[in-house]
Amino acid sequence: MSRRVRTGALTWGGALLLAVAPLTGCTTDGAPRETGPTTATADPHAVEPPRIPSAQGLPGEVQRLLLADERHGFAQLLACSEAPEEGCRSHLLALEDGADWELRDLPPELAGEDTGVTRLLVAGPGRARLETDAGYLGAHEGEEELTAWKTFDGARSWEPAGTGTPGTLEEIPAAAPLHTLSVPGTTAPGGGDGTGEAEEPERLAALDPETGEFGVLAEQPPLRNMTPVAGTLPDGSHAVSGLDPETAQPAVAVSADRGRNWRTSRLPGPQPGDPEYAPVFHALTVGPDVLYATVTGGPDAHGTVLGIHRSTDLGDTWERTWDPSSGPGPATVLGQPVAAGDGSLTVHAQDGIHRSEDGGRTFTEVREGPPPEFVVRTPAGHLAQSLEHQGHYRISADGYTWHTIILTGE
Repeated sequence: MSRRVRTGALTWGGALLLAVAPLTGCTTDGAPRETGPTTATADPHAVEPPRIPSAQGLPGEVQRLLLADERHGFAQLLACSEAPEEGCRSHLLALEDGADWELRDLPPELAGEDTGVTRLLVAGPGRARLETDAGYLGAHEGEEELTAWKTFDGARSWEPAGTGTPGTLEEIPAAAPLHTLSVPGTTAPGGGDGTGEAEEPERLAALDPETGEFGVLAEQPPLRNMTPVAGTLPDGSHAVSGLDPETAQPAVAVSADRGRNWRTSRLPGPQPGDPEYAPVFHALTVGPDVLYATVTGGPDAHGTVLGIHRSTDLGDTWERTWDPSSGPGPATVLGQPVAAGDGSLTVHAQDGIHRSEDGGRTFTEVREGPPPEFVVRTPAGHLAQSLEHQGHYRISADGYTWHTIILTGE
């Protein structure tokens, strides 16, 4: 089944959101502004954002918007009945060639069931993998509850997907998204003190667009607690953040040959023996010509920002530009910081939105209070999801000029 849903310009608070506006960047309260083609051409910092259409009349609320590129993607919907015994049901939207969103069927095996707990992973334009919530990403033989399907034609048809132990890949397939999988029967350096090995560690894997299946890379980045960067760096390299297994110090691994070899650099900062320094995670932010690494952790709250680092040579060397002793700045980080085309760095924190205009050295609070959006990086650009209005998004290719997307049942 495939039918179109209504698309076009929608209103929010009485303002026409999809009309062009002679503004760029952000408002004084830190919210991204809508821009149009004329402005993007005139402003030297601006890059035209993807023109992904909006849609209304949807049979449920959008739970996830997943983009393969600027013209292709999927949206996962959830419709819950007021009658508890009827439960919730999933629906799926597909976007092809930047045209209208179309409602598509789920795999026939899910028809008539409570499918409100399915997991969708985009493998490429028109290509996706769907897993039921009874399983989990990377489940293997013996996990009888896991069921999975894959599509190569924009969810017009589905076929069963493998759920056994993934194979091995010598290199990352072209345009393949990276994930981490827990693989039974394998070991890797662990513990953080250079001793012992971690059993069933997370391994870096790629979701192959050609097969719809996972493959674990033969050459693994020498890191633990890995987080792969969505998409690639400006030069096409792949990057992964994590912790050095010998020292537990934050580190970055970069591959210029699609995962066949990795070069690793540690981030500067307090030594791991410092009781106030307990990193548990750090995220890489990719800008037009710069990388930022935001280290979080701490003895009490995992979300506390311990430091911000900057690299202008694609992760070979790093400069620690800010830490809590440097002055005002973000105490926490929500989602992905945005390194914009105008050279600014914006960090969404629990207490407000903070922006740096000098390479992450000093910050100004541009909006007080919990932020209205949560930003992630996608293959199509920065995607900001509204935390106040279900199904409301903004997208930007450069973190500076933005386009609004509204997917709603109204």
